[in-house]
Amino acid sequence: MITIYSTSPIFFWDFDVLDRVCCLTEERLLDLVKENKNAIWFVSPHGDSVFRRMFIEGHFDDNGYIIEGFYWTELCGERVDYRLIEDGNFIMNRKNEEGR
Repeated sequence: MITIYSTSPIFFWDFDVLDRVCCLTEERLLDLVKENKNAIWFVSPHGDSVFRRMFIEGHFDDNGYIIEGFYWTELCGERVDYRLIEDGNFIMNRKNEEGR
């Protein structure tokens, strides 16, 4: 199962570890899954992309934040199971901002 860890360069220690999924095609995303079906992808929030449409859309709460959980999608007709996780620092910062 792929784990998608949503984080931000602000809260993450190494920019080079962030996966550049925002510009990949469905075929290339499937290639990444096949390379390591148990990989952890560290991704930054970004606008419209194939990745966002296939893995993230539909998994937001009423405030537009990720709902962590286990999901599946189809890439090029193949099922891909994955888990969404949001960086705890991201969550705490958001709660602090909302409390102001």
